[in-house]
Amino acid sequence: MKLNDYKATYEEASAKLGDINRNLIYTGFGLIWLFGGKDHVLSTYFWPTIFLLLSASFDLMQYVFKTLIWYCKFREIEEINASDYEKEYQHEIGYTFPIWAIFWLKIIVLIIAYILIFKHLLTNLPQ
Repeated sequence: MKLNDYKATYEEASAKLGDINRNLIYTGFGLIWLFGGKDHVLSTYFWPTIFLLLSASFDLMQYVFKTLIWYCKFREIEEINASDYEKEYQHEIGYTFPIWAIFWLKIIVLIIAYILIFKHLLTNLPQ
């Protein structure tokens, strides 16, 4: 595989993982609503709800950071060399680290939410 093929593969995989994460957040809220009942949602599923909200918040935060970081980098390069939009530029890992850290954090938090949901569902199965 060429280097661009590796890059395209991980970009496709990370985009798909982000989509799956988002869908699982919605599904988690649905499970809580379905199995928690309207009277017990917050008392029974308080922590799973918090973790689902955190995952959704990290998802938003990831895109906010990504937008701000790459906009600032674009402006920095544009000020140095405004006329050459086709030239290849390099960046330090510090530009991508916060984006990837938040990406993995939102997934880890979602996994914790599902562990808590399934733990509660399995301990409360009808006899």
